[in-house]
Amino acid sequence: MDLLATYPRRLTLFALLVAGLLIGLRTPIAFLNQWRAEQEVMSNNVPWAASEYQRAVLLTPDDPELLINVGYAYTRRERHAEAIAAYKQAATLDKQSTEALYLLALELQNAKDLSGAAAAMEEALKRDPGEMRTRMLLAIVETKQGRTGAAIATWKEVARRFPTARPAAEGNIRDLEAKGK
Repeated sequence: MDLLATYPRRLTLFALLVAGLLIGLRTPIAFLNQWRAEQEVMSNNVPWAASEYQRAVLLTPDDPELLINVGYAYTRRERHAEAIAAYKQAATLDKQSTEALYLLALELQNAKDLSGAAAAMEEALKRDPGEMRTRMLLAIVETKQGRTGAAIATWKEVARRFPTARPAAEGNIRDLEAKGK
């Protein structure tokens, strides 16, 4: 192996470790695990990425962003229970963000837990009522639950709050009203 060929990668890795130490965000080993996990995700080696993320979480269990990454890696592997657990933990740690709750709702929907998905979206909308994608996902889940009236009301709220989504929301309202007649 040509040592000079690996020099730029080693220098980049060293720079990342030093930056992690200087910023004080993580222990160097956790930072290294997360960096390796992100490389594996880019290489589409999701199983290895999930294990690297898990190693980083063991060292820094209170990092919601890292837990979201763990959840995403499990989502890509269709391991719903592990993804749900990671997103729940991230949502508990970061009481301001809606990202973990939105991803939790998506994963719960994938796992066919529509009431859990609706509850996660309601919590996200309490945190940020202006969150468009969460409100749209709520309307979709309400439709799947057979709650047509609630879904129409949510789509109307989407149309009112978000002009860019108005055409899609109005189309969904028409479809739901047509099915109800």
